[in-house]
Amino acid sequence: MKLVKEHINRFERGLDPKAAMGTGIFSSLKKYAAEKLNIYADNLNNYYLDILDHLTNYVTITDVPERDIFINWLLQHVNIKDFDDRIIEGLENLQWNLVPFLKKLPDDNFSFIKNDNNYTLITDDWNNFVDYFQKNSSRNESYTKYIEDTLSGDSYEYFEYNYSQDFKKKLDVYDLQMASPLEFKDVILELKKLKISNEQLETIQQAKFASTMFDFIWEQAKNNEDWQELKRRIIKAAGETLVAGNEQAAFEDITKQLIVHFDIEQIKNSENLKFQISEKGLNKFVYAYYLNDSKIRFIEKDIYGDFDLNVFHECFDNAINT
Repeated sequence: MKLVKEHINRFERGLDPKAAMGTGIFSSLKKYAAEKLNIYADNLNNYYLDILDHLTNYVTITDVPERDIFINWLLQHVNIKDFDDRIIEGLENLQWNLVPFLKKLPDDNFSFIKNDNNYTLITDDWNNFVDYFQKNSSRNESYTKYIEDTLSGDSYEYFEYNYSQDFKKKLDVYDLQMASPLEFKDVILELKKLKISNEQLETIQQAKFASTMFDFIWEQAKNNEDWQELKRRIIKAAGETLVAGNEQAAFEDITKQLIVHFDIEQIKNSENLKFQISEKGLNKFVYAYYLNDSKIRFIEKDIYGDFDLNVFHECFDNAINT
């Protein structure tokens, strides 16, 4: 049998055989660009973004049956960081999945790794997520600053409050009142420095709840400056603990909103911040970098944090030693 070799030299080294023969995607795209867009340049790559803009925003699959093929081919040959909002909006309107074409994320603060059917999203600071919240409310600047401060662990000013008047007559903190007095060795140590009888001290230590101790301190503080000072320091420590609890609750609220929005799950015990994210979530994350409507719509809520006794002891120690 005789081999036909007449056309073998029409294939150029390194090119797809179909493209070299004029029947590949590139050749079809080049022909389309010339006929429909009046682009006749040999260096067609300089016009890839213009063509992509045209295909995503101005034609339908009925107009151009090859549209989706052209778009996929172009996405393989352009840098997503070069996209303007119009191209992104066009692709988003077409519900295009950009993930298969990603070499890296457009936001330099994030990277990703493919793991089987899922991905790992990586960053080094929670604050990098600030730009992924919408900026379209009348309180835009205050919301943005609140989110930024909260994610950076610096939201004390939003919850700072002087509890002196609130706790003037009674230490109205359930977690302190209902705890065992044995939890408060540091407070009892300060009691021993004041004028308290062994009988009174024993009554406090054997009580079921710490409320007995705090009520006693509040009673003594009515007529004694030293007891007033101890009362003041307890109130200061309690107030700081309440603020710290609210700060933590605010942080958890904001991070939960972004976790739900992008359907991510934090991977614990890693050096950087790492999150497991689906392809759908990663695609949404890419669009959110560009488009405000794809970002998280921050929902303001009333914040009520937990009261942590360990934090109270730290705050009380600081209050005693400052």
